[in-house]
Amino acid sequence: MESRILDHWDAVHARAHRWRWWIRLGLAIVLLLWFWRFGHSRMYTPPVDVNALAMRGVPSPSDPDAGLAAAISRIPPLPPLPAPPEPPAGQQWSPTAAANDWTLPRASINLQEALNGSWTPQTRYHLQAVIAYIESPQMQAALADAAEQVRTVVLPPGYINANLPWSVRQLAILLVVRARCHMAGRQDVVAASQDLACVLDICRMLENDGVDLQHLISIDCRNLVWDEVQHWCREFPLVIG
Repeated sequence: MESRILDHWDAVHARAHRWRWWIRLGLAIVLLLWFWRFGHSRMYTPPVDVNALAMRGVPSPSDPDAGLAAAISRIPPLPPLPAPPEPPAGQQWSPTAAANDWTLPRASINLQEALNGSWTPQTRYHLQAVIAYIESPQMQAALADAAEQVRTVVLPPGYINANLPWSVRQLAILLVVRARCHMAGRQDVVAASQDLACVLDICRMLENDGVDLQHLISIDCRNLVWDEVQHWCREFPLVIG
């Protein structure tokens, strides 16, 4: 009886050995189809119903960050970028390579352009519109409220809100631009440092969520702070003593 079982096993082993390449090919095809189905479902599956998440115990997206979302919503919209004023006699405006295809006035100012290059409103006329936008009373009140909310809001692990990460990324860009305005326009290191510290608080808030996408947005916000600090080291050397 035992020898018959062994003979049967040997026959199965020999058959599997003869067909080993076909078996490997079949497994490879199955794995490829599985990975294709997984990728297709990740790309085209619609967002999960918020109500279904709430029923499983995940907080509603409007609960933990309601105050922060309200503060961000009070930030004034970006104003249009006006056409440049008349240049001084004997001089003319020189567009950058990126501006050759633009027509003025543009739909809105671009805050990240304010971080490219030196802070010289006299020769970079769009900075005048950026400064007026940042220093408006409505903006100052909204940023103060948003900074307070960022310091206090705590997102539970696994929290899902598709709009929050992109909103706070725009808030982070605005804070870095204001930090540049404080540092270059008024040499106010304390106020500029507070704005960058608020951006790091935003990163902490996103990283506490534990969602990969929000970690990537947090890395992008940290890069903004790192680039700005490097710019300070080049443009504003600090002397102790």
